[in-house]
Amino acid sequence: MFNNATIPASFTHNWHKNWVSRSQQRRTKLDKIQLLVAYIGGQLKQLRDERFLSHRELARLAGVSPTTVLSIERNETEPQRRTIRKLASALGVEPSKLVEQG
Repeated sequence: MFNNATIPASFTHNWHKNWVSRSQQRRTKLDKIQLLVAYIGGQLKQLRDERFLSHRELARLAGVSPTTVLSIERNETEPQRRTIRKLASALGVEPSKLVEQG
């Protein structure tokens, strides 16, 4: 076993610095994923509005509940891939168009 006297301070400092760096990298990846999810709602609403569909009409065409459509548009829930495919099909677009950013 090591005691604190045998571990150099530089080792402890470097270990902590590397751990913090890896933690920040993971957090950055999660932030990017969350941004992608956030963009789905805006894109869904834009595509729905361009087609002059109500959320109820889109839900019926896609085979999902109106609550699901509203929750996704408000970014309150992360849609499953299956749901994204259903919504994209109902809107007449590829799923990649529905989830694209900007």
